[in-house]
Amino acid sequence: MVEKRDFSVHISGNEGWLELADTGAITVNFQRAFKTTGDNLWNVLTNQKELQRWSPGFKFAPKLGGKYELWFEEEPSGPPHIQGEIEAFRAPNLLQLGSIIFRLEATADGCQLKFTDSLVFRDNLSKLAVALTVLAGWHRYLDLLEQALSQEFVEQNIAEPNYSAIAFAGRHLVT
Repeated sequence: MVEKRDFSVHISGNEGWLELADTGAITVNFQRAFKTTGDNLWNVLTNQKELQRWSPGFKFAPKLGGKYELWFEEEPSGPPHIQGEIEAFRAPNLLQLGSIIFRLEATADGCQLKFTDSLVFRDNLSKLAVALTVLAGWHRYLDLLEQALSQEFVEQNIAEPNYSAIAFAGRHLVT
């Protein structure tokens, strides 16, 4: 049995955290501030040419009901890991791809991205292990998004910290 509590992990100065619901569902969350306009961030998130710079395995038709496919690898191969129809598309503030939600809010210094991904689990996998992997993966993709906003070239083979070595309260609760 998993206790309900918030698990927080701070990596590279950007906050990512897991939320555990009473139902046992886990949601990956990020909140990041960008020194750019909401329109520019929206363009980098939704324009296919811009999207390919930071996430080549992410393809979708940018409209409500449009199809999306997401491969979590450098060169997409085989069936997508996630696919479906866009459930919300309100430029320049809201994009929902199934359980993945990007919310953009204007701030005094630019734009804030609030990101969530509600996870679905198979019975034979550790929920926390899967959630930590997803948390780490989205951390990497948001780092690439940040690069795409600040420079022309995006280095996709960025070095990553050893996320499994990061200890935090609650890690021992899920086996």
